[in-house]
Amino acid sequence: AQRGESTVPLQSLFMLNGKFALEQSTALAERTALLTDPAARMEQLWLAAFARQPKAKEVATAIGYLEAYRSSR
Repeated sequence: AQRGESTVPLQSLFMLNGKFALEQSTALAERTALLTDPAARMEQLWLAAFARQPKAKEVATAIGYLEAYRSSR
């Protein structure tokens, strides 16, 4: 028998917007703050988050997303 899913939307929102997530994302960003090359920074962030080197397409997609986000603000 397979266990049913027991999370509710509020739990997910709490995890994404909670203090712990903010502290961890800030700490991760600070670890790479001195890197000025966007590709090098993304590679370090990716390695820390996923424990593997990113593919070139993943780096390009992530940088493109961040650039689009910055220009929309």
